[in-house]
Formats: sequence, C-alpha cells, structure tokens
Amino acid sequence: MILILTSAVYGQDLLICDFNGIEPSLNTPWTAVSYIEPNVSYSGWRLGSGAIPTAGIDNAFAFYVNATGTDSNLAEALSDGEYVYFSIQPTAGTLNLGGKKVNFSIQRIDWFAPWSYAVFTSIDGFTEGNQLFTSASVDNGDYADNHHSFIIPPSGYDGLTGPVEFRIYGFEARYASHDTKLTAFSIEEAGPVHNLTMTAGPGGAVSSDPQGTYFEDDTVVKLLAYPDAGYHFTGWSGDINGFGNPRTIIMDSDIEVAAGFSANPYNPPQKLGAKLR
Repeated sequence: MILILTSAVYGQDLLICDFNGIEPSLNTPWTAVSYIEPNVSYSGWRLGSGAIPTAGIDNAFAFYVNATGTDSNLAEALSDGEYVYFSIQPTAGTLNLGGKKVNFSIQRIDWFAPWSYAVFTSIDGFTEGNQLFTSASVDNGDYADNHHSFIIPPSGYDGLTGPVEFRIYGFEARYASHDTKLTAFSIEEAGPVHNLTMTAGPGGAVSSDPQGTYFEDDTVVKLLAYPDAGYHFTGWSGDINGFGNPRTIIMDSDIEVAAGFSANPYNPPQKLGAKLR
C-alpha cells in the first residue's frame, strides 16, 4: 500500500510511505517509507482518541471507531476523535498543495464499520462544514476497496511553512470492533482544474456525485436536485440546461448551474356528496 505526496515546489515526490508490514496501526507512528524528500518532515500515521487499532491485520492501517448503537453522524465523529491522521511540513523553503489531487482507498471489513469518510486539514480546521471531501454512503455489505479522489482548494494551500495535518474521520457507524482499513493515500499533481458552482432555488437542494467544488479536467460528474416536500424539480439553468435528474456532465471548463423548483399545484379535496364528473 503506497502513500505518495507530490508538490510543484520540489517537482518530485515528497514522500512514499509503504503500509506493507505487520499490524501497522499497532505500531504507530507508522513511519516506514521507501523515499522521503530531504526538505520534508513527515509524522507518520497515527490514530485519534476515538479510533482504536485493529490487531491481526497486516499491510494496511486498520482501525475501528467507538460508535454507539445508533448510526453516528459527522458531528459525533468530530467530538469523539474518530479519525486517523498524519502531518507533513517543509524543513526548508515552502510547500504548495493548492490544486493537488488527493486519492485514498478505504475498505470496510465488518457490517457496522463506517459508511462514510470525511477528510479535513489543519488549514481549514476540524469543524463540520470545513471538510475538503465527504465520501458517499455505502451499504453495510459493501466490502470493496473503495477509491476516492478530490482536489485541494487552489487558494490557501500554497507557500506553507508550518505543519499541515490531514485527518480522515469515519462516521455513520454502529458499535465498536467493526473494522475498516486505509489501504492507500496519495497527494499528487493534477491536470487542469475547473470550478463547479451549484445553486438551488427556493424549494429544494442540490449536490454532485462525486462531491466537490473543484474537479480535474474531463472528470465525469452527476448533478442531482432534491425537491422539498410539496415541490417539484423544474430544470437546470446557467451553463447547463435541461430536465435530467440526475444530469451527467463533463468538467472541461468552469461551470455554473442552478436548479429550479416550483410548488406542486394545489388540488382541494372534494366535498363529501359532490357529484363526480
């Protein structure tokens, strides 16, 4: 399992960390590397206070979260420290991460392991709403090695001189001892990056799949509109038009799109005894 961090500042890989080994999560910080750039300091992978290492699993960073008997939410995961993390920083010069592509793979092992994972950094802070990425929920029986990617915001992540901490929180989980494992994580150079701006008119909400604001060139994205109760979807406007919901687009430029909604027609109930026509 390989961790690759790259930066335009140095023009090469900063760190390649190998998860292959005996019970990595029981041997923290997990600092085994096959390469580290001389100007980069790396903490190794560790566990937050609410993430417990899993014994008996090799070649991956395995853990479980200390959830209750009901599906946990992100706020609970943040409060209870249910995350794994590492940090990097330059030992000389600066580090540019803006516009870089993050890839990571998560594999659920047990039925009540987290369905969703959110990535935060110390640059934006570890509070709900500041996550850089949230994965879509999966089913309890999904044990695939699911791959995710997103673009770090182009602004606010360049010229860094201090440490940057990355955290992956697991939520929508139940009970304890239901394991999951991080099998890969990378930060690499991306191609051209485009901005997706989505807005919703009164009576509904919007999202994208995959979620995000910034996407690499030619990424296929689904636009989804969600009418509120008593409303219906009336179509897309802006750079995208039409009525498809979901609507699939290709991010080959910056795109602004709005979803329209209208109230459902009011049909008053017939009075008892009224003659039907």
